[in-house]
Amino acid sequence: MITKEKKAELVAKYGRKPGDTGSPEVQVALLTERIVELTEHLKSNPKDHHSRRGLLMMVGHRRGLSDYLKKTDLDGYRAFNREAGYQKVRNFQGRGVIPSALFLLFPREGKASERTRILLEYFVY
Repeated sequence: MITKEKKAELVAKYGRKPGDTGSPEVQVALLTERIVELTEHLKSNPKDHHSRRGLLMMVGHRRGLSDYLKKTDLDGYRAFNREAGYQKVRNFQGRGVIPSALFLLFPREGKASERTRILLEYFVY
């Protein structure tokens, strides 16, 4: 769970005005924090498939918000990516933008973790 302080910090940093929790920038930042926390949980609990499904849903939701931001405000999208530290990478499906922290999602060897890594590369914006 994201603490109140961390959430307030993200809202202050990426919000368009004080208390702005609805803008796509804030929502993407909050989802990214939740994804990173859930990734850490899945590293220590590799058989938690319900949480893994939730993670994939969050990644898809974040990708949709990012695409919306890109479609409506391209300059804001680029500025947000620079400020948040996202980088462009090429994966097997084409181009995407992912935070550098998500490169090391599932370091364990095995078919399930490899499938999840491939799915995340596909769904991550």
